[in-house]
Amino acid sequence: MLSTKEAAHRLNVSEQRVRKMLATGQLVGTKLGRSWMVAEHSVQQRVLEGAHPGRPPHETPHFTRTLPDAEAAHRIFDEAQRVLSGCYDAAFLRLARSPEEQEFWIRTADLLLQQKQRELIEQGVY
Repeated sequence: MLSTKEAAHRLNVSEQRVRKMLATGQLVGTKLGRSWMVAEHSVQQRVLEGAHPGRPPHETPHFTRTLPDAEAAHRIFDEAQRVLSGCYDAAFLRLARSPEEQEFWIRTADLLLQQKQRELIEQGVY
């Protein structure tokens, strides 16, 4: 059995890191009163595994990225063109369920208008 100080020295880490490794089960040990005694074989195993000294890299959670539903996006685009390409007034905007929805309608209509203007400019109408 080794003290946390001896284990830290062999592993080239801090005593605090050794205590954390004991708490997470990366090292085997026994708590005697307020002190830990570290099993020498678990320290040797870490050394043989080639564990790197220093702070472990921050683990980022793995998120499964799902691809958007392209067909649904096509339907949204087509419907936005059909509904928001024409003229609308303040009365129409008051029908929005939230300020965010109202902002979405305005920005989408502006985008569609800009696209139409670009087409007309390319055609030489302006």
